[in-house]
Amino acid sequence: MSIDKPISSSPPSFSANDLNTCIEVLEKFNSKAAYPLLESNEYNNLRPLIRDLFLAEKRLKKKKLKNERHQTKLIDRKTKNSCLLRSGREKKLEQLQLQNILVPDGTVQIQSTKPEIESGNSSLLNVSQRLLHPKPCYICKLKYRTLHYFYDSLCPACAQLNFEKRLQTTDLSNHIALVTGGRVKIGYRIVLKLLRANCFVIATSRFPIDLLNRLNNELDFNEWKNRINIYGVDFRYSQLIEQFTQMLIDKYDRLDFLINNACQTIQRPKEFYQHLIYNERLINYSILPNDHQQILDGNLQFYKRLLPSFNRFLYQSSSSLSLALPSSIEDSNEISKIPSIDNKTLFDVNQQPIDFRSTNSWMLRLADLSTTEINEVLTINTLAPFILNSKLKVLMADKHPDPESKKFIINVSAMEGSFARKSKTDRHPHTNAAKAALNMMTRTSASDYKNSNIYMVSVDTGWINDEKPIKLAFQFMSQRDFQTPLDEEDAAARVLDPIINTYRQLADGKTDIDIPYGCFLKDYHPFSRSESPNISEASDSTNYLATVSIERYNTRSSPSAHRSRTVDDNHHNYRTKNYNTLIGQEDFHRNDSITPLSRSVDQQFSFRPSRIQRAIQWNEENIPKNEDITNYDDDNQTIENSKPSSSSSSSHFYQSNYPVHRSATFNERQHHSHRSMNNDTNNQHDDRRQTRKYIEIPIPRRPYAPLSINDIHVNDLIKFTRPGCKISKGIVKYIGSLPGKPDQYLGLELEN
Repeated sequence: MSIDKPISSSPPSFSANDLNTCIEVLEKFNSKAAYPLLESNEYNNLRPLIRDLFLAEKRLKKKKLKNERHQTKLIDRKTKNSCLLRSGREKKLEQLQLQNILVPDGTVQIQSTKPEIESGNSSLLNVSQRLLHPKPCYICKLKYRTLHYFYDSLCPACAQLNFEKRLQTTDLSNHIALVTGGRVKIGYRIVLKLLRANCFVIATSRFPIDLLNRLNNELDFNEWKNRINIYGVDFRYSQLIEQFTQMLIDKYDRLDFLINNACQTIQRPKEFYQHLIYNERLINYSILPNDHQQILDGNLQFYKRLLPSFNRFLYQSSSSLSLALPSSIEDSNEISKIPSIDNKTLFDVNQQPIDFRSTNSWMLRLADLSTTEINEVLTINTLAPFILNSKLKVLMADKHPDPESKKFIINVSAMEGSFARKSKTDRHPHTNAAKAALNMMTRTSASDYKNSNIYMVSVDTGWINDEKPIKLAFQFMSQRDFQTPLDEEDAAARVLDPIINTYRQLADGKTDIDIPYGCFLKDYHPFSRSESPNISEASDSTNYLATVSIERYNTRSSPSAHRSRTVDDNHHNYRTKNYNTLIGQEDFHRNDSITPLSRSVDQQFSFRPSRIQRAIQWNEENIPKNEDITNYDDDNQTIENSKPSSSSSSSHFYQSNYPVHRSATFNERQHHSHRSMNNDTNNQHDDRRQTRKYIEIPIPRRPYAPLSINDIHVNDLIKFTRPGCKISKGIVKYIGSLPGKPDQYLGLELEN
């Protein structure tokens, strides 16, 4: 029966004897001696049947494999749903009772307190589970299987760091912070974290009443309601921003933290804000509670200053009074060209109307953008921070009662503003340009502001929202079981980390604090323009042994990188077999080498200690303790003969000064070595080639994660050797840091 022929609806009927006879006949052909018989014309009708049976077996195996993969995905999905971030979002989604419409979103609050988590008494610590199929970490890109009890998209090491940062706080009493765009999402979480850190907060929003209502719903509102002022400011008007800054200078005597969070990513139609405009006008100021009037009093005084005729509307009926700036919202949205949303009654977890449009600003290309939207985005995202940073320097430096105190300007940015980013789409160029301009302002002006003890940085908030239209976002979520790896609370923690981390160290009595400035912070550490982390500028960075750039992580994670690693598979298998023979006859699995961090946080970076101990024992028994090592500088000149000194981490590993070649790649060095071997007149190069037996190995690291030499297994070292690096038959002799590169490479010397 051909594979292309339709299959009969009724199964074939034959007896057990017929089946046994068929099997006996086919078994006679299942030998090498019988294969030539099949080529005769006598079996012309049999060969197609055998082929069809073979293809049927392949289909069966393929179907079985597909079912197994599907079951694995279902099990992993159930396992990931046990993480608090995903389960909390799912519960919010169920409460809305909107199937096939919404995607899981929003922040998730933790019921356990920080002391309970730190002491290990929290029930959260027992939730960790293990995936069947490894997945790459959102931050470091290394694959992992063990899930953190809160995050499902972060490996244990990165998850532990982010969870600690999420809960960190400090005492910011007697400090004033200005937070723009504080009504929803990231801005709202920033406002709450500052208020709960005893900071006085000035928050701006186009809808101050809505922000006040959200704050009033917090359980601890009465604890900090006297430390919050709300102003209704529309940042689409540059003249209004300048008048707002002048009012702040006249009213307040200091400003310690300026957080430029206000941002427009997607332009919404006028109907999107109708319920907010209605609520703002519905409120009569005269009937508000006294504490609410106190919070909004500065906003009313600001309006009086702008509009002298505003006084006569102050205590009139609610229909004629709006606490938002008069006509600012209506005028700007009248000129919006994007079609209106279809349904104005459904709201998401952030109490924002659901946008049912088939496309939005996030999906538009340059030629599709209107001039109005480009102007609004650049004004809100770029021009407003420029004005605030320039005008309010007086309040942060000259007028400040303590000029020597640490002040901060945090420009909330994103990776989309990075010019060096490789995976750049052709969508939303206006927001990309706005963030890039914000980053360049940070890079240019930070050194000047540093002279006034003002530390200016740009901060990436991480991936917390899927900005695609709701239909595409739902399809993406359903097909890939996708949720954003972080939430708004994580984003707020990243924004405030420079402030909180600095003031925590000051509270501990530290004076020599390395405060980042003039850089782009991603995942809590500086991110250079070449997309490699500048660890030297991060605080407490000198304790970490090795670093590898995110670009290298991405390279290793890409399919092309996997193809390049399999070019020399035979050589890789030989090296693997060689080292397994030396250290022990355990099986070496590629997945295990790619996922060295699939374990508990307490055991992070412990690469197979049993094998390490065997290697240490071999070194102790076979390596002379007083052997001289010939060293060379970058010009291949002999420096001196030095004896290996004991490493601080283990008495069996020796640190030695290996030569460092900064300009030549491994392929170039190999070519030079082979050329010098064939050159009979240059015996000196040949001798040096025999003496210089080492490789440079970039070691995987995670931000702020300590790494010890003893924690690195040789198979993991092999895994991260550069393509083209040939390791001859030999044994591990010394492991130590290379001179000039103590934080980047390990030297591994081999003995022929």
